[in-house]
Amino acid sequence: MKKFIFMGFLILFAFSSFAIRNWKAYTNTSHIFDVVQNGQKLTIATWGGLVIYNLETEDFEKTYMTMDGLTDNDIRALDYVEETEILLIGTKKGGINRLSEDGFLMPISETLGLASKKVNKIIHQDSLLFIATKEGISVFADNPELPFPFLLDNYSSDNGLFENNVTSLQLTDNNYLLCGSNAGLDYVHIDSMNITTAWIHLDEENSLFPSSKISSISANGDKIIIGTENGFLISNSESLNSWEVYELGKSIFPVYLDGSQNIWYSYGIWDEDQLVVIDSGDTTIVKIDSLGNETIWLKDDLNLTTSKIMGFSNINGHICAYTWGEGFLFYDGIEWGSNIKPNCIVASMVKDIAIDNNNIVWLTNGSKGSLPISKGTRGVSGFDGESWTNYTVENSSLRNNNIYSLCVDNTNRKWFGAWGSYASYGWLSGISIFDDENSTWKSITSEDGLRNNTISYITKDDQNRVWICSYGGESGGINVLDEADEVITTFDLYETYYTNDKDPNYVFFANNMILFGGWISGLRIWDDISIPTTNGDYWSKTPFPDLHTGQMFAIDSRSTNFGDEVWIASSSGLFMYDYTYWYKYGTQIKKQIWWYDSSTNSYKWHDEMTPEYRYVEGQERLYGSVPTYPTALYVDPFGKIWIGTYDNGITIYQPEKDKFTNYNMNNSPLLSNSITDFGYEKFTGTLYIGTSEGLNSVEIGIAADANLETKLYKTRAFPNPFHPDNGDILKIENISSLTMPEGNTFCNIYELSGDLVIKLDKDIYEQFSWNGKNKVDKNCSSGIYFYIVFTSDGQISKGKIALIR
Repeated sequence: MKKFIFMGFLILFAFSSFAIRNWKAYTNTSHIFDVVQNGQKLTIATWGGLVIYNLETEDFEKTYMTMDGLTDNDIRALDYVEETEILLIGTKKGGINRLSEDGFLMPISETLGLASKKVNKIIHQDSLLFIATKEGISVFADNPELPFPFLLDNYSSDNGLFENNVTSLQLTDNNYLLCGSNAGLDYVHIDSMNITTAWIHLDEENSLFPSSKISSISANGDKIIIGTENGFLISNSESLNSWEVYELGKSIFPVYLDGSQNIWYSYGIWDEDQLVVIDSGDTTIVKIDSLGNETIWLKDDLNLTTSKIMGFSNINGHICAYTWGEGFLFYDGIEWGSNIKPNCIVASMVKDIAIDNNNIVWLTNGSKGSLPISKGTRGVSGFDGESWTNYTVENSSLRNNNIYSLCVDNTNRKWFGAWGSYASYGWLSGISIFDDENSTWKSITSEDGLRNNTISYITKDDQNRVWICSYGGESGGINVLDEADEVITTFDLYETYYTNDKDPNYVFFANNMILFGGWISGLRIWDDISIPTTNGDYWSKTPFPDLHTGQMFAIDSRSTNFGDEVWIASSSGLFMYDYTYWYKYGTQIKKQIWWYDSSTNSYKWHDEMTPEYRYVEGQERLYGSVPTYPTALYVDPFGKIWIGTYDNGITIYQPEKDKFTNYNMNNSPLLSNSITDFGYEKFTGTLYIGTSEGLNSVEIGIAADANLETKLYKTRAFPNPFHPDNGDILKIENISSLTMPEGNTFCNIYELSGDLVIKLDKDIYEQFSWNGKNKVDKNCSSGIYFYIVFTSDGQISKGKIALIR
């Protein structure tokens, strides 16, 4: 709804001291690709970063992400080189990162000769590094006297391999390199890799292999086990032409051979496109001991919600099984322990964000379409600022994991709208309503009067009615429900692009009008505050054609001393309506107005050669001048407009200063340049940023009306001493509180003589900031100063400051 701002001195000061701070990132780290041990710590490769787990304290210590130095958060393979004490971190899109105790070292990239930046597996022998990539195998020599390993050679289908995309890699005790792919097994002695004819290829056409699709390989001692999509094979490393086949007709993934010659495996097929193990069934782990005895564990035996196992490893003599979604667990030789799972967001993708009345952040990760997608369609998450609670079909009464829309109603219930259904997964369509305070669930579907069960958008109005967009077909339309969750009425979106495929996907309540968006039908306007009717008299389109079609992503309003504004993010661009004129914003021409041209007796987009309409030389531009479009929008309490884009991060627009500031993955900790939504938690001043790769948060300031602090605790000034000539800004903060006390709290800076230097008003974080200047904006000289903080009810706090020029 509306966000009112005051364009006085305080706001202008807030703009002049505008700075965002304390970036954070949140990804899912329960989906694991690889685990290796480094002393008493586990390093865990996940699709959301590199996780460090302390085996002694049994705590998750740290998660490394791109903001910490990784080239990519999607970690696919690990190898710890004991000789150099360097961890090799293979990624999906960023080659290999190298991590030592001193931090990140120069990565192994395509620039150094790596065959592909997509790394599947890494192994080493002494100083040799064998790296399986999408485009073949790279062999590097790691010389500790050099700053990086140097390439010895690359191997592909041109010089030994049958298939470039090697997904499994093992080295036997007698130095045979085993390379698995979807085309079969290639093997060669490492001393003969440069002899093309020395490479041997086995597949279902020329051997006993029941399938050419190799899922995994494990070797220990003189035994080798290979998993395929049609059983697994066992051989002796001395005789790779002799194989025994087991579990024929079943997809085996992964396989593992421990030091006691016990065989461990699970079932399924890894689908790289969807990032999921398919056809896994309920059997989670199978063990065959050296005597041939078989033990089977179902997912219920292990108290897991998934049977998807990604691999096994030996950790301190115990078998560690790591899963796709449920963390990892240990087998002590008698029984399996409980799974160990990081507390994290349920998926590394965000679709919608909403903040409830208890300041809990709620997130969805759904997608348009009934089928699951790779990093989303995994339920919903709630975040209290410290810990996550996740709800799925498997662990709650949520109807569907493909939750596309989200709303918090007047009683703090959460409404989760599903996009269609998916019977194979037991996903149901319609709406799930969750009362987390009473732990109750209910549902609303077309049986209760909804137009249909494909829910594209949910919102509420100021009368606590819930408006629901049902998407698609002739039944598509908008539903309005009362506080008893009963359908009051339904109506069609006006003049949809296709008459038999109605596509409402957005509702926004503006001043004396309601704006509706379509997926391809653009913007429609109901020019009244009443509930619309199909083909009613108040329907209209914009006077220009740009918004007659296209997708509506977000709408927000902004109030100034000059009037109200409505800002619109669509696939056609960024638009603003001030209730008199329409404006369009772009990268080449800053702003245009829909204007009547008397010379042609017609309306057109008009601009002038002035700084109001045109960019001046050196001015930062909307979207950083990149040709993209806005996909998210938020007007913050200080009047700044946050514009998320399809593929170039965020533009922050400050209209009063005519300033554009751009943030993307190159100059900020953003997880992705694809921005999906914003959500602001006003009491901490935190803006949550949804992206296609996870959630970011950043502190942008606390509005005065959200400051509820009443007590002045001990204060501190930092940095102290401070050096303003070096760019330091002195902060004076209320210890034990996010803010200074509410109301007319101010801070005076004095010289030792007692002369007043300057009176400070609270900054956008409701604390105090000083740039080292006096009340006439002149630099203060080096020396000792003291400050006194005064509150309106007589509380006082004092301190000293050392200023050094």
